[in-house]
Amino acid sequence: MNHIDSANFQLLKMEVHRRVVPGLRHNMLGKLQPIALLSQILSKKLDIGNVDLDYIKTQTDEIKLNAKLLTTATQNLFSWMEDEQLQLPAEVLVKECLELLKMECYSKHLQVSNHVTSSHLLSAQLARVVVCTVMIVLADKTCEDKSLDISMTDETLQFTWNQACEAADSSHPGRLANWDWIHDFDGAQCQISMIKYGMRVHFPASSNEM
Repeated sequence: MNHIDSANFQLLKMEVHRRVVPGLRHNMLGKLQPIALLSQILSKKLDIGNVDLDYIKTQTDEIKLNAKLLTTATQNLFSWMEDEQLQLPAEVLVKECLELLKMECYSKHLQVSNHVTSSHLLSAQLARVVVCTVMIVLADKTCEDKSLDISMTDETLQFTWNQACEAADSSHPGRLANWDWIHDFDGAQCQISMIKYGMRVHFPASSNEM
């Protein structure tokens, strides 16, 4: 993929990271807690001697499974910060962004419908910033009735929002207050075009090359 060296893009990425940190933290804690709980229960059973080998094996297997999930989550966390070469299927990337911003969308009354099922590989760093930024901009709109549909055809992601979102002001004073951030992307990385009540983001084939 092409190296993303735009100073404005880096500022946008930092702003997105700040907004997804609560979701990343929640995800990590969700993987840590089962390991701690299972270990605690097993330790207590061993202390009182009320345990058999089958139970130990079952609990150990559960701990190993959750440790594997935690390792994957940790690798994913670091990839958000520094891995510019990572590529992931579009379906995985969109679901990930939705999960990280789920509570923010819920608390700000943004209804999101995800129709992306494509396995087309995208630059994880680039796609994460685009998808999260669109969701954050819409979530920050001051209207109550907000909806977003996300779909993908071939190499193009499409975001479609309702009329209320189009007309509403933003409660966010910074870089994510409007759609000016689209100028932080050059055509070699992706091509963004505004449409009526929406946006299309085309990822050229060259941007998917390692």
